[in-house]
Amino acid sequence: ILRTSLRIPATSIPSKQTSYYCMLFRLPRNDTFHLVGTKPIIDNKDITHHILLFGCNEQEGQIIPSEEPYECGMLAHRQCVNIIGTWTVGSDGDCFHNSTGFKIGSSGFQTAALQIHWNNRNRIPNMTDSSGLELFYTPNLRQYEAGMFAVGQEYLNIPPRVPNISFRSSCSGACTEVMFPKGVFITRAVNHMHYKGIQQNIEIYRGNKKIRDITHEEEYTYDKPVFYQFDPPIRVNPGDEIRTTCTYSSLSSNETIFFGEGTSDEMCYGFITYYPAQNIALPYCTTWKTVEKCKRYMPQFGGIIDGCKWKDFLSGGNEYIGFMMIELAMHCDTTCSSNCTEKVRNLREHECLRGDLGDFMIFKLQRKYPSISLIKDCFRENKSDNLKAYSYCLILSLAIMYFF
Repeated sequence: ILRTSLRIPATSIPSKQTSYYCMLFRLPRNDTFHLVGTKPIIDNKDITHHILLFGCNEQEGQIIPSEEPYECGMLAHRQCVNIIGTWTVGSDGDCFHNSTGFKIGSSGFQTAALQIHWNNRNRIPNMTDSSGLELFYTPNLRQYEAGMFAVGQEYLNIPPRVPNISFRSSCSGACTEVMFPKGVFITRAVNHMHYKGIQQNIEIYRGNKKIRDITHEEEYTYDKPVFYQFDPPIRVNPGDEIRTTCTYSSLSSNETIFFGEGTSDEMCYGFITYYPAQNIALPYCTTWKTVEKCKRYMPQFGGIIDGCKWKDFLSGGNEYIGFMMIELAMHCDTTCSSNCTEKVRNLREHECLRGDLGDFMIFKLQRKYPSISLIKDCFRENKSDNLKAYSYCLILSLAIMYFF
Protein backbone atom coordinates (compact mmCIF):
# COMPACT_ATOMS: atom_id res chain seq x y z
CA ILE A 1 0.00 0.00 0.00
CA LEU A 2 1.32 3.43 -1.01
CA ARG A 3 0.33 6.72 0.57
CA THR A 4 0.31 10.42 -0.19
CA SER A 5 -1.08 13.47 1.60
CA LEU A 6 -3.28 16.20 0.15
CA ARG A 7 -3.19 19.10 2.58
CA ILE A 8 -3.82 22.81 2.24
CA PRO A 9 -1.10 25.20 3.46
CA ALA A 10 -1.82 27.19 6.62
CA THR A 11 -4.76 29.38 5.57
CA SER A 12 -6.63 32.15 7.38
CA ILE A 13 -10.15 31.14 8.34
CA PRO A 14 -12.67 33.93 7.60
CA SER A 15 -14.42 35.34 10.67
CA LYS A 16 -17.82 34.26 9.39
CA GLN A 17 -19.87 31.25 10.35
CA THR A 18 -19.65 29.17 7.16
CA SER A 19 -16.79 28.96 4.67
CA TYR A 20 -15.94 26.44 1.95
CA TYR A 21 -12.37 26.44 0.69
CA CYS A 22 -10.99 24.20 -2.04
CA MET A 23 -7.63 23.32 -3.57
CA LEU A 24 -6.78 21.34 -6.71
CA PHE A 25 -4.09 18.65 -6.45
CA ARG A 26 -2.34 16.40 -8.94
CA LEU A 27 -2.75 12.72 -8.06
CA PRO A 28 -0.07 10.05 -8.64
CA ARG A 29 -0.19 9.28 -12.37
CA ASN A 30 2.91 7.22 -13.21
CA ASP A 31 0.68 4.13 -13.20
CA THR A 32 -2.94 3.11 -12.70
CA PHE A 33 -3.91 2.71 -9.06
CA HIS A 34 -6.87 1.97 -6.86
CA LEU A 35 -7.53 4.37 -4.00
CA VAL A 36 -8.48 2.02 -1.17
CA GLY A 37 -8.69 4.25 1.90
CA THR A 38 -8.38 7.73 3.40
CA LYS A 39 -7.41 9.11 6.78
CA PRO A 40 -8.11 12.65 8.03
CA ILE A 41 -5.36 15.14 8.80
CA ILE A 42 -7.17 17.63 11.02
CA ASP A 43 -5.28 20.74 12.06
CA ASN A 44 -8.02 22.94 13.51
CA LYS A 45 -10.38 20.50 15.25
CA ASP A 46 -12.68 23.22 16.57
CA ILE A 47 -13.52 24.69 13.18
CA THR A 48 -13.18 21.93 10.56
CA HIS A 49 -16.68 20.53 9.85
CA HIS A 50 -16.09 18.12 6.98
CA ILE A 51 -13.74 17.33 4.08
CA LEU A 52 -14.66 15.97 0.65
CA LEU A 53 -12.35 14.81 -2.13
CA PHE A 54 -13.66 15.02 -5.71
CA GLY A 55 -12.18 13.28 -8.73
CA CYS A 56 -11.94 15.60 -11.73
CA ASN A 57 -13.07 14.77 -15.27
CA GLU A 58 -10.57 16.37 -17.64
CA GLN A 59 -12.27 15.40 -20.92
CA GLU A 60 -13.51 19.00 -21.19
CA GLY A 61 -10.00 20.35 -20.70
CA GLN A 62 -6.97 19.88 -18.51
CA ILE A 63 -7.18 21.22 -14.97
CA ILE A 64 -4.16 22.99 -13.55
CA PRO A 65 -3.49 22.35 -9.84
CA SER A 66 -3.98 25.45 -7.70
CA GLU A 67 -1.12 27.04 -5.80
CA GLU A 68 -3.27 27.99 -2.82
CA PRO A 69 -6.80 27.37 -1.53
CA TYR A 70 -9.69 29.38 -2.93
CA GLU A 71 -13.21 30.05 -1.66
CA CYS A 72 -15.47 27.70 -3.56
CA GLY A 73 -18.88 27.03 -2.03
CA MET A 74 -20.36 23.52 -2.27
CA LEU A 75 -19.15 23.14 -5.87
CA ALA A 76 -15.38 22.64 -5.77
CA HIS A 77 -14.94 22.90 -9.55
CA ARG A 78 -17.42 22.36 -12.37
CA GLN A 79 -15.35 19.43 -13.71
CA CYS A 80 -14.86 17.86 -10.26
CA VAL A 81 -18.14 16.25 -9.11
CA ASN A 82 -17.24 12.61 -8.40
CA ILE A 83 -16.79 12.04 -4.65
CA ILE A 84 -13.89 9.65 -3.96
CA GLY A 85 -13.10 10.50 -0.34
CA THR A 86 -14.95 11.84 2.69
CA TRP A 87 -14.43 12.86 6.27
CA THR A 88 -16.84 14.29 8.83
CA VAL A 89 -16.73 15.00 12.55
CA GLY A 90 -16.68 11.71 14.46
CA SER A 91 -15.02 9.67 11.68
CA ASP A 92 -11.54 8.13 11.92
CA GLY A 93 -11.28 7.63 8.15
CA ASP A 94 -12.41 5.26 5.40
CA CYS A 95 -11.25 1.79 4.43
CA PHE A 96 -13.06 0.72 1.27
CA HIS A 97 -14.55 -2.72 0.61
CA ASN A 98 -11.77 -5.24 0.00
CA SER A 99 -12.84 -5.96 -3.58
CA THR A 100 -13.17 -2.32 -4.68
CA GLY A 101 -11.19 0.88 -5.18
CA PHE A 102 -11.54 4.26 -6.85
CA LYS A 103 -9.41 4.36 -10.01
CA ILE A 104 -6.75 7.08 -10.02
CA GLY A 105 -3.59 7.61 -12.05
CA SER A 106 -2.80 7.14 -15.74
CA SER A 107 -6.21 5.65 -16.65
CA GLY A 108 -8.24 7.15 -13.79
CA PHE A 109 -8.60 10.48 -12.03
CA GLN A 110 -5.35 12.41 -12.36
CA THR A 111 -6.52 15.56 -10.56
CA ALA A 112 -8.63 15.93 -7.43
CA ALA A 113 -10.34 18.82 -5.67
CA LEU A 114 -10.06 18.89 -1.89
CA GLN A 115 -12.96 20.76 -0.25
CA ILE A 116 -12.89 21.84 3.40
CA HIS A 117 -15.92 23.22 5.21
CA TRP A 118 -15.13 25.48 8.17
CA ASN A 119 -17.80 26.12 10.78
CA ASN A 120 -16.61 29.21 12.65
CA ARG A 121 -19.75 29.41 14.77
CA ASN A 122 -18.51 32.21 17.01
CA ARG A 123 -16.86 34.10 14.13
CA ILE A 124 -13.47 34.05 15.83
CA PRO A 125 -10.83 36.11 13.95
CA ASN A 126 -7.15 35.31 13.32
CA MET A 127 -7.52 31.54 13.10
CA THR A 128 -5.80 29.26 10.56
CA ASP A 129 -6.14 25.70 9.30
CA SER A 130 -4.02 23.29 7.25
CA SER A 131 -6.20 20.18 7.23
CA GLY A 132 -6.43 17.55 4.50
CA LEU A 133 -6.57 13.83 3.76
CA GLU A 134 -3.98 11.08 3.65
CA LEU A 135 -4.64 8.75 0.71
CA PHE A 136 -3.88 5.02 0.63
CA TYR A 137 -3.56 3.50 -2.84
CA THR A 138 -2.17 0.44 -4.57
CA PRO A 139 -1.00 -0.59 -8.07
CA ASN A 140 -2.53 -4.04 -7.40
CA LEU A 141 -5.95 -3.30 -8.83
CA ARG A 142 -8.90 -4.82 -7.06
CA GLN A 143 -11.71 -6.72 -8.74
CA TYR A 144 -14.12 -3.79 -9.10
CA GLU A 145 -13.96 -0.05 -9.60
CA ALA A 146 -15.88 1.84 -6.92
CA GLY A 147 -18.19 4.81 -7.33
CA MET A 148 -20.22 7.03 -5.03
CA PHE A 149 -23.58 8.73 -5.50
CA ALA A 150 -25.85 10.85 -3.33
CA VAL A 151 -29.58 10.67 -2.65
CA GLY A 152 -31.74 13.04 -0.65
CA GLN A 153 -33.91 16.15 -0.53
CA GLU A 154 -32.61 19.64 -1.42
CA TYR A 155 -35.77 21.52 -0.45
CA LEU A 156 -36.22 21.96 3.30
CA ASN A 157 -38.54 24.39 5.06
CA ILE A 158 -38.56 23.58 8.76
CA PRO A 159 -40.84 25.80 10.86
CA PRO A 160 -39.67 26.84 14.34
CA ARG A 161 -40.51 24.94 17.54
CA VAL A 162 -41.91 21.72 16.10
CA PRO A 163 -41.01 18.38 17.78
CA ASN A 164 -40.62 16.53 14.49
CA ILE A 165 -41.16 17.11 10.80
CA SER A 166 -40.15 14.83 7.93
CA PHE A 167 -39.10 15.46 4.34
CA ARG A 168 -38.97 12.74 1.71
CA SER A 169 -37.18 12.17 -1.56
CA SER A 170 -37.29 9.50 -4.23
CA CYS A 171 -34.54 8.36 -6.57
CA SER A 172 -37.12 6.93 -8.96
CA GLY A 173 -37.03 3.74 -10.96
CA ALA A 174 -36.77 5.86 -14.12
CA CYS A 175 -33.55 7.36 -12.75
CA THR A 176 -31.93 4.13 -11.53
CA GLU A 177 -32.74 2.58 -14.91
CA VAL A 178 -30.55 5.12 -16.72
CA MET A 179 -27.95 5.59 -13.96
CA PHE A 180 -27.39 1.87 -13.33
CA PRO A 181 -28.43 0.06 -16.54
CA LYS A 182 -26.84 -3.25 -15.47
CA GLY A 183 -27.40 -2.95 -11.73
CA VAL A 184 -24.93 -2.12 -8.97
CA PHE A 185 -23.91 -3.37 -5.52
CA ILE A 186 -23.88 -1.09 -2.46
CA THR A 187 -20.98 -1.63 -0.05
CA ARG A 188 -21.32 1.37 2.25
CA ALA A 189 -23.71 4.20 3.17
CA VAL A 190 -23.84 7.12 5.58
CA ASN A 191 -26.60 9.59 6.44
CA HIS A 192 -25.95 13.32 6.50
CA MET A 193 -28.03 16.00 8.18
CA HIS A 194 -27.00 18.82 10.53
CA TYR A 195 -27.80 19.49 14.18
CA LYS A 196 -31.61 19.61 13.89
CA GLY A 197 -31.68 16.14 12.29
CA ILE A 198 -33.01 13.40 14.59
CA GLN A 199 -33.80 10.43 12.33
CA GLN A 200 -32.98 9.28 8.79
CA ASN A 201 -33.83 6.22 6.71
CA ILE A 202 -32.89 5.13 3.19
CA GLU A 203 -34.91 2.26 1.69
CA ILE A 204 -35.01 0.22 -1.52
CA TYR A 205 -38.36 -0.42 -3.22
CA ARG A 206 -38.93 -2.79 -6.12
CA GLY A 207 -42.26 -2.71 -7.89
CA ASN A 208 -43.57 -0.39 -5.14
CA LYS A 209 -42.76 -3.05 -2.52
CA LYS A 210 -40.13 -2.41 0.12
CA ILE A 211 -37.15 -4.75 -0.27
CA ARG A 212 -34.95 -3.60 2.61
CA ASP A 213 -33.34 -0.71 4.44
CA ILE A 214 -30.00 0.72 3.37
CA THR A 215 -29.82 2.91 6.48
CA HIS A 216 -32.17 3.02 9.46
CA GLU A 217 -31.00 5.54 12.04
CA GLU A 218 -33.64 5.99 14.74
CA GLU A 219 -31.48 8.39 16.79
CA TYR A 220 -29.34 10.45 14.45
CA THR A 221 -26.55 12.54 15.99
CA TYR A 222 -24.43 14.68 13.69
CA ASP A 223 -21.24 14.37 15.75
CA LYS A 224 -21.51 10.56 15.87
CA PRO A 225 -22.04 9.37 12.28
CA VAL A 226 -23.02 5.75 11.68
CA PHE A 227 -21.28 4.10 8.72
CA TYR A 228 -23.26 1.18 7.31
CA GLN A 229 -21.01 -1.51 5.78
CA PHE A 230 -22.47 -4.33 3.67
CA ASP A 231 -20.78 -7.67 3.08
CA PRO A 232 -22.31 -9.21 1.11
CA PRO A 233 -23.19 -5.99 -0.74
CA ILE A 234 -26.77 -4.89 -1.44
CA ARG A 235 -27.89 -5.29 -5.05
CA VAL A 236 -29.78 -2.44 -6.72
CA ASN A 237 -31.49 -3.39 -9.97
CA PRO A 238 -32.27 -0.97 -12.80
CA GLY A 239 -35.78 0.32 -12.10
CA ASP A 240 -35.50 0.03 -8.30
CA GLU A 241 -36.56 3.08 -6.29
CA ILE A 242 -34.42 4.48 -3.45
CA ARG A 243 -36.46 6.46 -0.91
CA THR A 244 -34.92 8.82 1.64
CA THR A 245 -36.70 10.22 4.71
CA CYS A 246 -35.13 12.89 6.94
CA THR A 247 -36.76 13.95 10.22
CA TYR A 248 -35.95 17.09 12.21
CA SER A 249 -36.77 18.69 15.54
CA SER A 250 -36.75 22.50 15.70
CA LEU A 251 -37.86 22.92 19.32
CA SER A 252 -34.72 24.93 20.06
CA SER A 253 -35.14 27.25 17.06
CA ASN A 254 -37.10 30.49 16.84
CA GLU A 255 -36.70 30.83 13.08
CA THR A 256 -37.57 28.81 10.00
CA ILE A 257 -34.65 26.64 8.87
CA PHE A 258 -33.95 26.04 5.19
CA PHE A 259 -31.65 23.81 3.16
CA GLY A 260 -28.22 25.39 2.99
CA GLU A 261 -24.44 25.17 3.27
CA GLY A 262 -24.04 26.30 6.88
CA THR A 263 -24.37 24.10 9.94
CA SER A 264 -27.15 26.42 11.15
CA ASP A 265 -28.98 25.47 7.92
CA GLU A 266 -30.01 21.88 7.26
CA MET A 267 -29.27 19.12 4.78
CA CYS A 268 -30.81 15.76 3.86
CA TYR A 269 -28.33 13.54 2.04
CA GLY A 270 -27.27 9.93 1.91
CA PHE A 271 -23.85 9.12 0.49
CA ILE A 272 -23.70 5.63 -1.01
CA THR A 273 -20.58 3.75 -2.16
CA TYR A 274 -21.13 1.06 -4.79
CA TYR A 275 -19.58 -1.00 -7.56
CA PRO A 276 -19.07 -1.29 -10.48
CA ALA A 277 -18.63 2.45 -11.15
CA GLN A 278 -20.98 3.82 -13.82
CA ASN A 279 -20.39 6.56 -16.35
CA ILE A 280 -22.82 9.02 -14.74
CA ALA A 281 -22.84 12.66 -15.86
CA LEU A 282 -23.76 13.84 -12.37
CA PRO A 283 -23.67 11.29 -9.50
CA TYR A 284 -26.61 12.81 -7.62
CA CYS A 285 -30.05 11.20 -7.52
CA THR A 286 -31.51 13.94 -5.34
CA THR A 287 -34.70 15.98 -5.59
CA TRP A 288 -35.91 19.54 -5.04
CA LYS A 289 -39.40 18.77 -3.73
CA THR A 290 -40.35 16.15 -6.37
CA VAL A 291 -38.16 17.54 -9.18
CA GLU A 292 -35.45 14.94 -9.83
CA LYS A 293 -31.91 16.08 -10.54
CA CYS A 294 -31.20 13.00 -12.66
CA LYS A 295 -34.00 13.96 -15.06
CA ARG A 296 -32.52 17.43 -15.37
CA TYR A 297 -28.98 16.30 -16.18
CA MET A 298 -28.94 12.75 -17.55
CA PRO A 299 -28.84 13.05 -21.37
CA GLN A 300 -31.31 10.17 -21.78
CA PHE A 301 -34.11 12.49 -20.66
CA GLY A 302 -33.28 15.12 -23.29
CA GLY A 303 -33.52 18.06 -20.88
CA ILE A 304 -37.32 17.72 -20.80
CA ILE A 305 -39.40 17.30 -17.62
CA ASP A 306 -43.18 16.89 -18.00
CA GLY A 307 -43.03 18.59 -21.39
CA CYS A 308 -40.90 21.48 -20.12
CA LYS A 309 -37.52 22.23 -21.72
CA TRP A 310 -36.23 23.52 -18.43
CA LYS A 311 -32.81 24.77 -19.58
CA ASP A 312 -34.36 26.77 -22.41
CA PHE A 313 -36.92 28.20 -20.01
CA LEU A 314 -34.23 29.43 -17.60
CA SER A 315 -32.07 30.92 -20.35
CA GLY A 316 -31.78 34.68 -20.55
CA GLY A 317 -33.41 34.89 -23.97
CA ASN A 318 -36.70 33.28 -22.96
CA GLU A 319 -39.53 35.48 -24.25
CA TYR A 320 -42.05 34.06 -21.78
CA ILE A 321 -40.04 35.37 -18.82
CA GLY A 322 -40.17 38.84 -20.35
CA PHE A 323 -43.91 38.46 -20.87
CA MET A 324 -44.34 37.38 -17.22
CA MET A 325 -42.44 40.38 -15.91
CA ILE A 326 -44.62 42.76 -17.98
CA GLU A 327 -47.82 41.06 -16.73
CA LEU A 328 -46.66 41.27 -13.11
CA ALA A 329 -45.68 44.93 -13.50
CA MET A 330 -49.06 45.80 -15.04
CA HIS A 331 -51.39 43.82 -12.77
CA CYS A 332 -49.56 43.17 -9.49
CA ASP A 333 -48.05 45.34 -6.82
CA THR A 334 -46.65 43.92 -3.59
CA THR A 335 -50.05 42.46 -2.66
CA CYS A 336 -52.09 39.65 -4.17
CA SER A 337 -55.14 41.47 -5.48
CA SER A 338 -57.91 39.55 -7.22
CA ASN A 339 -56.70 40.87 -10.57
CA CYS A 340 -53.14 39.78 -9.77
CA THR A 341 -54.10 36.27 -8.65
CA GLU A 342 -56.13 35.82 -11.82
CA LYS A 343 -53.10 36.76 -13.96
CA VAL A 344 -50.82 34.53 -11.87
CA ARG A 345 -53.17 31.57 -12.30
CA ASN A 346 -53.03 32.07 -16.08
CA LEU A 347 -49.23 32.42 -16.09
CA ARG A 348 -48.83 29.16 -14.18
CA GLU A 349 -50.63 27.25 -16.92
CA HIS A 350 -47.30 27.20 -18.78
CA GLU A 351 -45.84 23.68 -18.74
CA CYS A 352 -42.69 24.93 -16.96
CA LEU A 353 -44.63 26.65 -14.16
CA ARG A 354 -46.94 23.88 -12.99
CA GLY A 355 -46.64 22.19 -9.61
CA ASP A 356 -43.29 21.54 -7.97
CA LEU A 357 -41.45 22.09 -11.24
CA GLY A 358 -42.97 25.58 -11.41
CA ASP A 359 -41.86 26.30 -7.83
CA PHE A 360 -38.35 25.14 -8.76
CA MET A 361 -38.25 27.43 -11.79
CA ILE A 362 -39.39 30.40 -9.72
CA PHE A 363 -36.77 29.53 -7.08
CA LYS A 364 -34.07 29.59 -9.75
CA LEU A 365 -35.31 32.84 -11.34
CA GLN A 366 -36.14 34.96 -8.30
CA ARG A 367 -32.54 35.97 -7.56
CA LYS A 368 -32.41 37.71 -10.94
CA TYR A 369 -36.10 38.72 -10.98
CA PRO A 370 -37.20 39.25 -7.33
CA SER A 371 -40.78 40.17 -8.21
CA ILE A 372 -41.28 36.79 -9.87
CA SER A 373 -41.84 35.32 -6.39
CA LEU A 374 -45.36 36.78 -6.64
CA ILE A 375 -46.16 33.98 -9.08
CA LYS A 376 -45.61 31.50 -6.26
CA ASP A 377 -46.97 33.56 -3.36
CA CYS A 378 -50.16 34.77 -5.05
CA PHE A 379 -50.81 31.36 -6.58
CA ARG A 380 -50.59 29.80 -3.09
CA GLU A 381 -52.89 32.46 -1.66
CA ASN A 382 -55.33 31.89 -4.48
CA LYS A 383 -55.37 28.16 -3.76
CA SER A 384 -55.93 28.92 -0.08
CA ASP A 385 -58.89 31.18 -0.95
CA ASN A 386 -60.30 28.46 -3.20
CA LEU A 387 -60.01 25.94 -0.37
CA LYS A 388 -61.80 28.30 2.02
CA ALA A 389 -64.57 28.84 -0.55
CA TYR A 390 -64.89 25.08 -1.10
CA SER A 391 -65.09 24.46 2.65
CA TYR A 392 -67.75 27.14 3.03
CA CYS A 393 -69.84 25.64 0.21
CA LEU A 394 -69.47 22.15 1.67
CA ILE A 395 -70.61 23.28 5.13
CA LEU A 396 -73.52 25.21 3.62
CA SER A 397 -74.60 22.16 1.56
CA LEU A 398 -74.50 19.90 4.64
CA ALA A 399 -76.51 22.43 6.65
CA ILE A 400 -79.19 22.62 3.93
CA MET A 401 -79.37 18.80 3.79
CA TYR A 402 -79.66 18.58 7.58
CA PHE A 403 -82.31 21.24 8.13
CA PHE A 404 -84.39 20.72 4.99
